[in-house]
Amino acid sequence: MSTRRTKSPTKKSRAKPIEWSGGIVQIPGTVQGESEPFSPAALFWMGADGKLLGHLIDRSQAVLARAAESLQIAMDDPAAGRPHRPSTVRVASEALAEAVRRGHPGLEVIVAPTPELDEALAGLVDSLAGSRPGPYLTHGHTPEAMSAFFDATATMYRAAPWRVVPADCVFSVTVGALDIHDFALAVIGEAGRDGGWLVFPGLDAFEELMEQVDAYEPGDDVEPPPHLALHFEAASELPPGLWSEAEDNRWALANPAAYPRLVVVGEAARLHPPAPEDVVLAEAISRALTHAVAEKGALVAAFEAGEPMTRTFSVATEQGDLDVTLTAPFLHPSHLLDPSGDLIEALAELTEDGELDLDAYQALEQAVSDRFEASPEAEGLELKYLYRTVMEFGAQYLGETIATLSADALGELLFEVFPRKLSIDPKEAGAIIDETRALYRFLQREFDLPQAKACLSVLGPSSARRLEAALADKSKYGMAKAMVMAGLDAGVDMSSQESLEAWMRSMEGKPLPPSIPLPAARVAAPSKKAVAAKKAKRKAARKARKRNK
Repeated sequence: MSTRRTKSPTKKSRAKPIEWSGGIVQIPGTVQGESEPFSPAALFWMGADGKLLGHLIDRSQAVLARAAESLQIAMDDPAAGRPHRPSTVRVASEALAEAVRRGHPGLEVIVAPTPELDEALAGLVDSLAGSRPGPYLTHGHTPEAMSAFFDATATMYRAAPWRVVPADCVFSVTVGALDIHDFALAVIGEAGRDGGWLVFPGLDAFEELMEQVDAYEPGDDVEPPPHLALHFEAASELPPGLWSEAEDNRWALANPAAYPRLVVVGEAARLHPPAPEDVVLAEAISRALTHAVAEKGALVAAFEAGEPMTRTFSVATEQGDLDVTLTAPFLHPSHLLDPSGDLIEALAELTEDGELDLDAYQALEQAVSDRFEASPEAEGLELKYLYRTVMEFGAQYLGETIATLSADALGELLFEVFPRKLSIDPKEAGAIIDETRALYRFLQREFDLPQAKACLSVLGPSSARRLEAALADKSKYGMAKAMVMAGLDAGVDMSSQESLEAWMRSMEGKPLPPSIPLPAARVAAPSKKAVAAKKAKRKAARKARKRNK
């Protein structure tokens, strides 16, 4: 529901008046209603720049009754006009003017000719007059394919994925038989309204659209990247021919307000009719999404708790059985998880702009971990997974991935950051060094990591003793770690939230133990010059890797 704020105009802030025009035209042909056929009418709104902003198709009397609602929908649509709300609406019919005034008492509505709208609608009506057969069965679509498409989308509509999948959460989708790999699938539909989905050729395209939406201001143009869109419309909103075509063929519907519409958005936001392969893809995705929604608990855990869910569903389509793989949330493209993929290059690219993309990092970090733990270097180690702490702390405190962490930075991480931040028994130092050494040997062999040799020198024979001493040195503790270690010394079970909170309460109002230092001054952030130099060094290393492939 939109919220409108009205400001009193002043001499300095008075905006330039914006006028829209509106009009009703009779559509040629008939539509099969619930009781008898009728000749539909269409209401259109045109912005000050000559663009058609919205429309409503229904019986003539219903169009008049819903005119104010239709105008509000056009004004609420971010892509509708510049700006969203006109100061004046001009219509040629007194009946239409009265209908709009009743719903918008504060809006100036005038009755006057609308030649610009009449001219635009004349060509539209002429084209509609010859639109037979209906659009569903044009462009090579067969009744069998459309029947399967309607059945799949009706079943998905009843499952209502938009009630389960949080807004802005994205699946990756792969349908190998259709040459679809790691496409981005976004479910749309707020509070059950305007439900459907969008499929983009990759995550970058989806994020491009989200950036446009986030930055949108009245007057901006939104040009979505190419994608495939499925949404649902009420019968009264359909162009002529679609309603009767679906009725005549007895295609499945979830309800009269859920006619499926499939749209291909091409370059420069141009709309194209879907090809037969688009219809098959839409059918397969809709069926797979229906199966995925049945696992509500796993989906909620995936999107809200970050526990990835991957499922491959074999779905029956008009083209035959197809395997559809859905992963929630969207992980980095799966070719990077393949042994032939360059994980190190992908990790290096995450820090190119001086800031680490933590979401993408976590997926790639997991891919590195999976490969390392299955490697000969990890064989024979009784893994405590402490090497992962090296990777995580490098990202969290130094903004570096395992691909960009230099030998100097590794030394800083182990002997300065760990003693200050990592609450762990100092006797675990040997396991940290052993696992990290094995990790770098793996990276050196598998990816020819340029700095691996230098990093291994940091992990030499004396490094475990040095790290153990540093971890035990209370003068190096940060305040948070000191409090945790003081609790451990006091016999508090720090793995129990209840015990931890009880201990913290017992400390209230008391002097801090001598082992807990006061907060030290913050370390200064690296300069822009240092960040730029680091970025240039990473790019040079990446080019070197490419030359050596």
